[in-house]
Amino acid sequence: MMKKAGILLLIIFSVMVSNTYGKDSLRVKLGLYGGYNYNIHTADFYKLKNIPNCCKKFENGYGSGYNFGVLFEYKLSDKFALGLRFNAILLDGTLTASDTTRVILNDGPTTGKFEHSMTGEFFSIAGEPTLNYNPFGGLYFSIGGRFGTNIMASFDQKEQLTEPNERGTFADADGNNTHQQTRNEFSGDIPKEELQLFQTQVLARISYELPLNKKASVLIVPELAYYFPLTENVNNTNWKTAPICIGLAIKFVPQPKKPKPKPIEKIEILNLEWDIDTVKIEVENIDRDTIIEGMAMFIDEIIESTETEIIKTEYYKRTDTLKYPAPKYEIDLDISAVGLDKNHRELKNMNVVIEEFIYNRLDPLLNYIFFEENSTIIPERYVLLDSGEVTAFKFDDLFEVNTLDIYYNILNIVGYRMRQYPAAKLTITGCNAGVLTEKDHIAISEHRAKAVLGYLINIWGIDENRLILKIQNLPTQSSAPINHVLTMQENRRVEIESDNKKILEPVYMKRITRTATPPIAKFKLKARADAGIAKWEMLATHGNYDEVRFIKQDSCEMPKEIYWDFAKNQKTIPNENMPVKYYLSVTDSMGNTKQSEIKEIPIKLITIKEKMLQEIDNYKVEKFSLILFGFNTAQISDANRELLDFISKQITEDSEVEIKGYTDITGAGAYNQDLSIRRATSAKEALGLEHATVLGISEEELMYDNQYPEGRFYCRTVVITIKTKMR
Repeated sequence: MMKKAGILLLIIFSVMVSNTYGKDSLRVKLGLYGGYNYNIHTADFYKLKNIPNCCKKFENGYGSGYNFGVLFEYKLSDKFALGLRFNAILLDGTLTASDTTRVILNDGPTTGKFEHSMTGEFFSIAGEPTLNYNPFGGLYFSIGGRFGTNIMASFDQKEQLTEPNERGTFADADGNNTHQQTRNEFSGDIPKEELQLFQTQVLARISYELPLNKKASVLIVPELAYYFPLTENVNNTNWKTAPICIGLAIKFVPQPKKPKPKPIEKIEILNLEWDIDTVKIEVENIDRDTIIEGMAMFIDEIIESTETEIIKTEYYKRTDTLKYPAPKYEIDLDISAVGLDKNHRELKNMNVVIEEFIYNRLDPLLNYIFFEENSTIIPERYVLLDSGEVTAFKFDDLFEVNTLDIYYNILNIVGYRMRQYPAAKLTITGCNAGVLTEKDHIAISEHRAKAVLGYLINIWGIDENRLILKIQNLPTQSSAPINHVLTMQENRRVEIESDNKKILEPVYMKRITRTATPPIAKFKLKARADAGIAKWEMLATHGNYDEVRFIKQDSCEMPKEIYWDFAKNQKTIPNENMPVKYYLSVTDSMGNTKQSEIKEIPIKLITIKEKMLQEIDNYKVEKFSLILFGFNTAQISDANRELLDFISKQITEDSEVEIKGYTDITGAGAYNQDLSIRRATSAKEALGLEHATVLGISEEELMYDNQYPEGRFYCRTVVITIKTKMR
């Protein structure tokens, strides 16, 4: 890009030279110049768009670069002249900012410092009109503007630990050692849509002309200039660059042409010179190249003279068109499907049996709302409705989601039940982490509680007289130790309690659900495109109206295999005695699209009614999650004992019971395995069962993502599954 800019400036300089000579040539100066610039950067942003960065704000930085260009000056009077320059300039610079973070040393975590750096490289071309004032001798003062555009821009960012030096490493969001002293390293070009393409600057320059010959037709000129920016480099960043340039120019003063001698008769010779461009066009349905000659266009003429001849050379240009046969781009593709059993082994026959069962589930409600550090805003992961959406809220809509997704609806569940029980009251208690920036910060506890209270009042219309607001520092039953990263997350919360246990009781739902045998379909994809695959789509439909039940598509590399877990989404599992139709579609980089043959997967649906009429074994499946256990305990709480009384009434002599105990990610693996078994065993003993299957699942198979505190709380549980044969 810089090479092209240099060539462009040389062309401009050549045109100015060729049009300068004449009777006013002594008023004109032409030249070339270049130099070094010290770049002063100012900014007001914390990150570039779509580029992760945890910097609070970039404000200033410095860098260096160079500039070069051509110049033209026209003398107006003894003191004043007009100037015009065309130039290119490189505005490099690095913005820096310091911050503190948690770092890992050999003896444990501590507070360290790190530096954010953002290096920008902006290369622009521009024109510079100026007014030049000559007070005396060769001294000139110039003022004017620079108007141009960025033709190349890139960035390079990183975060580097600075203290403790060469010893510390970063900790990740969970407090684990990353073993790295740098992070968030990104670099690349800045997209053109993010650049402020039109650049404007005000300039001031001082220079001094020193003649190199007696006629003063060649001048060497040292220069010093300052550019004040009016526009930013990148949109919405206030990133501006003010260069201070020091350089050297060489100026030429064209001398008047000598008068031509009186012409004498000479022999005229005419030469024709052609500049022929050829445009190539790819054309279908032709078998050989075809050239179509374009229209001739006169460009210029040059006349040269000797003592005996006048040689006239005329220059013409034309553009011819070359039509050549378009290549043929082929697309080959195929798709097939096989079934996988529960151990992911392939089955020979792909015949799917869909069977209906009665399925009941009970999920506990965690009565905490967790907040980010120093934040009083309810996080986006919680489901928050508009006031017009509350009438459409239904518990049945939660049946297809997992327990954690039901929890994210807790404010809507509480609002719904508060409407059901108008005499119930809520106590909303705001808490904080009790350490670091939140230590004794009672105001943040208050604002967190008011955020929950405001949602229930403004969205669900709950009378504020039914809502009791309490504030405190640490929760009454806080997670310990309080200075650990994970426990700090768990203590930044709002607690909800009610005088009516119906408000926070577990969510109990009943529905008919379907299972598939085999449970998973494995689609094998094959595709080859001469022009390369630009995008692909795999589609499966079912029913009289070919409703889409499963779809995968992308513009990146196509996988060789795609898996459809039928029962994972009850809304899309086949529900009719009709085959599933599937196919693969591929589009190449030339825009050609080809679809595979439509294939079928046979479906056999066995309904509950059919099983009862045909006396086929039919089961009711019920799944219960105990209200969450306390940290590092297997003790059955009073609330869990009430729940176990309810569960025991669902167990008959025809029931098969499986009890799984779970733990979160904290603690050693062997200890967590033992804790999960103790939790499951406690539930079995409380139910008075002898033959139930008891399993312990430690953190190697987490129920939910432990990134957030609610995921860890919901992993401290026991899941009881009851399969009862229906008669």
